[in-house]
Amino acid sequence: MSESTVDRPVVVGVRDEQPGLLDFAWGLAELYGCRLRVVHACQVPYPYAFAPLSAGDLPEAIASAARRTLKDAEKHLEAGGTRADIAYELVAGFPPAVLGSESDGARFVVVGTDDVGWLDRLTGEAVTNFLAMHARSPVVVVPPSVQSFAIEQIVVAVDARSTEKGPLQFAFELADKISVDVEVLHVMSHREAKHVDEARVAMAETLAGWSESYPDVTVTTALVEGHDPVDETLAVAGEGALVVAGRPHTGALRSWRAPVARALARAGQRPVAVIPPDYTV
Repeated sequence: MSESTVDRPVVVGVRDEQPGLLDFAWGLAELYGCRLRVVHACQVPYPYAFAPLSAGDLPEAIASAARRTLKDAEKHLEAGGTRADIAYELVAGFPPAVLGSESDGARFVVVGTDDVGWLDRLTGEAVTNFLAMHARSPVVVVPPSVQSFAIEQIVVAVDARSTEKGPLQFAFELADKISVDVEVLHVMSHREAKHVDEARVAMAETLAGWSESYPDVTVTTALVEGHDPVDETLAVAGEGALVVAGRPHTGALRSWRAPVARALARAGQRPVAVIPPDYTV
């Protein structure tokens, strides 16, 4: 791992009391030898949300609640033992934009699942959706049910014909660090299932070389026929699993991953890592 990569912090975006999210982010930072940066992006009322503001410009009631959120995060992390290299930052601004900006210099961005109503989604406040599409770094979405950094299995949801190496690089690298198995899953449509032999060959080509690079990682593959890739992926990913998916494509020509990566992140059943195609060690 390069020195410049080590210097990049793990950024965790907090909005309220989220102890499991904090513990997961701290575990990831420890594992990769990174600093931890705890960020609370303080939303200001429309139409001021897009104005250039500093934390000092916030109304006192809003600023006080925001500082309390960060203080609660600090107390929780300190209760777990002496933890150095943790910074706490209050940033005034639109949360998706703030965390998107943070991703420019981050090793990982860690956030909780969205719990917003239809109006927030209409106005674009779904943080995980925005980050999954636009963050420069890998994004890890941690549901409330996760209470610690404990990964027992890594499931990589792939397009068998994809040439993007980023998701597999992340999965094998992490599996090697924490000594867990990797299952590589491709969910086939009913039409594709008629050509399962071709899909199996494509999967083998996609995985060529990874076992040689990571000989201590046990790898299994699965080709599953199903109507809903999200349901099929979650059925394979047992309790304690981390699901890894490639970043959704934008533009007119998009693979099945465009809705699937976002839907997995929003499902809130398993932690999900959304990985850029060019991710490297």
